[in-house]
Parts: sequence; C-alpha cells; structure tokens
Amino acid sequence: MEQRDLIKDQIEQMGRVLGKIVADFLGTNSPGLFEQAIQISQEQMKGELDIDIEALLALETKDLKAYLQKRKLAFEHFEQLSLYLSEVGKGKMDHNKHEAKEYLVRSLELLNVADEVSRTASFKRIEMKSSIEGMLQKCVDE
Repeated sequence: MEQRDLIKDQIEQMGRVLGKIVADFLGTNSPGLFEQAIQISQEQMKGELDIDIEALLALETKDLKAYLQKRKLAFEHFEQLSLYLSEVGKGKMDHNKHEAKEYLVRSLELLNVADEVSRTASFKRIEMKSSIEGMLQKCVDE
C-alpha cells in the first residue's frame, strides 16, 4: 500500500514538473525567443523527465504508448505533451511547414493514445483534436 502511494506521488510530481515546463514555454510570447524557448523546454524535459522530444517525434506510432508508459506518464500527461507539441507546431508553421506538420501529427497521435489509455473520450481532447486537425489542414493548403 505504501509503495503504491510512493508511485502515485512520483507520477503526480512528474505531472507538476511537466505542467511547469509547458506553462513556462506557453508564457514565452516573444517571437524572437521562440526557438530558444523550444530548446530550453526540451532540455528541461530531457533532464528532469527523461522525455526526449526528438526521440518522441522519431518513434513509430505503435511504439509511442510504450515509450510514454515506460516513463510512468499518465494519460493526463499525454494531454500536456500534446498541448506542448501543438503549440510548437503552430509556432513553426510560418517558417518550416514540414517540421510543423511533424509536431502537429505527433500531438494528434498523443491524444489518440490518451483516449486509448484512459478508455474514455473527453470533450477537451475532442476539441484539441479538432484544433490540431485545422492547423494540419493549413499546413497542407498553403
């Protein structure tokens, strides 16, 4: 019982750290600092949570769930990562559509994995998916 509480506490702590990293990134609203904010946030994720965004983007879709579960992430964390990836993708749309598309596609896949892991569909995720699909369409149209 006590061991379960320790694991639960670790998972909650990871969620707080991830939430702070994402919030700090989203709080960076200066266009000149965008690439620097991406680099800093990705270094923090790698160092503090063992989440390598470049590796995450390179994974096959079928390996995504295992990668995240190995790091003891819950479906709520998948949503936070999805938000981060979609914001990076959105920010890259003007300069590098190919890279933006990579981030947006992986963001969408994270939400699908969250649906699978949680065994539920939430209005929040449905709304996020719709928004990401709209951004992906813009990548294709332009």
